[in-house]
Amino acid sequence: MSTEILAQLATMSVEDMRELYWELEERLTATDSFDVSETPEGKAAISELLEARLQHYHEHPETAAPWEEVQQRLLKRVAEWKAARQS
Repeated sequence: MSTEILAQLATMSVEDMRELYWELEERLTATDSFDVSETPEGKAAISELLEARLQHYHEHPETAAPWEEVQQRLLKRVAEWKAARQS
């Protein structure tokens, strides 16, 4: 199994590998703690929040940020998070 996964990794872009890395990190971290998003209440709260944000976007599309800007903010937050973990 692991050789198949490594073969697939060799064909992935750096961006896709980063996404996979963070997904794995999140899942491994979640195994050590309770993940509220897995409860029915947590899922409902997340769904409600997403619906509210989508509604806001439909009413005020001018407040949306381009993907490139969002991506840069996320990368900055990840870098800060990683730096804090290393301290």
